[in-house]
Amino acid sequence: MKFNSISQMLILITVLLSAALLVIIAARTYTYFRHTTEKLILGQQFATITSLAQNIDQSITTAHNALISDAKVLLSKAMDTPKNAQIWLSDRVGITSIFTYGLFLFTPDGKIFAEKPDVGRQGLDLSFREYYKKTVSTETADLSTLYSASFSLIMERCNSPAMLGKAQPSRSFSLFRQVI
Repeated sequence: MKFNSISQMLILITVLLSAALLVIIAARTYTYFRHTTEKLILGQQFATITSLAQNIDQSITTAHNALISDAKVLLSKAMDTPKNAQIWLSDRVGITSIFTYGLFLFTPDGKIFAEKPDVGRQGLDLSFREYYKKTVSTETADLSTLYSASFSLIMERCNSPAMLGKAQPSRSFSLFRQVI
């Protein structure tokens, strides 16, 4: 391109510099807003996850306290026969809203003595479960890590094989609850 005058050359340089400056400003603006938006999203996600974690902690604490209070009122008379134990478990109406997928009483050797809901597994040996071993050895409440459910009733009701065990010792029996 041939320029006839200096004014044409100055106009072209001014236009090109202005265009370059606008591109740089647009790129910086985009980068700034992208960074700010990412930071805002990360902050919101952190707040949401923190809230969920606090809710889970609160639910586990509530379940833990309910389990301890039920273990304290477990009467030896209720443990005379599996039928009495089943009646005692059926009377635990308030706690079933917390532990919706299972409520068990174990014998000292780790066999199911009674369960709610009753699906006829009395005598099933679950002493191999880590939560049971830990509860018996330490004589304190234990919250297990996730494990795979070993029975179909739970699988049908919750669509997930992952279970979380919570055990609390009570005299010579262990009161056990399963929660999702």
